Amino acid sequence: MSVLITGHSSGLGRALAENYLKKGKLVWGISRRTLDRSDLDLVQIEADLSDMAALKSTLNNAQDILSGRPQIVFLNAATLGPIGPMSKVTQQDIQTVMNTNVWGNKVILDWLIEKKIAPKQIILISSGAALSANYGWGPYALSKSSLNMLGKLYSQEMVNTHIISLAPGYVDTAMQEKLRAVDANSFPSMKPLHEAQGTTLMPSAEDAAREIISHVDGLRKYPTGTFVDLRHVTE
Repeated sequence: MSVLITGHSSGLGRALAENYLKKGKLVWGISRRTLDRSDLDLVQIEADLSDMAALKSTLNNAQDILSGRPQIVFLNAATLGPIGPMSKVTQQDIQTVMNTNVWGNKVILDWLIEKKIAPKQIILISSGAALSANYGWGPYALSKSSLNMLGKLYSQEMVNTHIISLAPGYVDTAMQEKLRAVDANSFPSMKPLHEAQGTTLMPSAEDAAREIISHVDGLRKYPTGTFVDLRHVTE
C-alpha cells in the first residue's frame, strides 16, 4: 500500500509518515522541507503549497515518481496565520493562509483528476475551528471551513474516491506552542487549549497519528464529502 502525505516534515504529517513507514508502507511526502531520512520506502518532494504555479510544475516534474496510485492521500499541510480581531486582519493575511490551507490542496486534487489518479481515500485534515467561529481565529477558521466545502464539492467529481474532512482534535504540535503564547484573557477560546496541554485531551502527534490510522478504514462508513470529528468516531 502507498500513502501520499502533504506537510510530512513536521507535526502530525511527520507522525503519519513515520507510522506508515514503520508498517512497511510506501510514503510519498510533499513538503517545503525534507526529512533527514534515507528510507527506501520514502519518496520526498520539496514543494510549497502556497505557491500554486510552482506546486503544479513540481507535481508534473514528479509525475514518473507518482505514476503509481496512492491508495490513501492525507492533505495535511497547513498554516495557522495571525490570531486577532477579524477587523484587524488584512486581506493579505487571509490570502496567505488560504493559499496553503485551501488552494494548494485544490491544485493537488486537480492534478490527480488530470492525471487520472484515483486514490481509494482522501483525508483532508480539518479542524473544529471550521465550525466554531471562535473570536480571534479568523483566517484559520475561514480556511478550514472552506476546506470542508472543498472536500464536499470534489466528492461529487471524484466519484471513485472516498473523501473525508477530518478534525483530529487537539494535537500537541508546534502550532499548539504558538497558541499557548496567546493570552486567554484576550481570546477566551484559548483557555481550553491551554488547560488541555499535558493531558489525554491533547495527545502527542505520534499518538494522534496512530489513532487516525486505526480509524482510516472505518471512516469510509461516513458519506463521502462528510466532515468528521475524530473524537466522535466509534467503531
